Amino acid sequence: MDYSTLKSQNQTRYDNIMKECQVFWAFNQEQLKEGMKKSKITKDNKMVSIGAGGYMPSKNLDKFFNATKSADLIHKKALKDFKQERASAIDYELNNYECYYTTDLTPVFELFKGVYTQRQIKAVYNNNVL
Repeated sequence: MDYSTLKSQNQTRYDNIMKECQVFWAFNQEQLKEGMKKSKITKDNKMVSIGAGGYMPSKNLDKFFNATKSADLIHKKALKDFKQERASAIDYELNNYECYYTTDLTPVFELFKGVYTQRQIKAVYNNNVL
């Protein structure tokens, strides 16, 4: 399995969580009404904002946080077990966050916190800097 497959599996987990917890994104009143309609949420349901334009029924909030926490743990374990592809995973994210251009590795440090050390990330960065 390559890193893009691992990321895809994680994205699928998150997509399922969003669907199951009736999460939708709205940036104006029209989108809010449309999201509620599409998710079959009535005005009687209490809504909660999860930030960045995300909304969901408040009754699903605990389920949402437990599911995302579990998905994060599954993904981190898979990354730790992904030793043979560690360098390619780190390099992928260094490119994704444009670290070779900005020289700021902070986003990748945060992304892989508890999975790969800063030393491991810096080693991949240093091996690939032109």
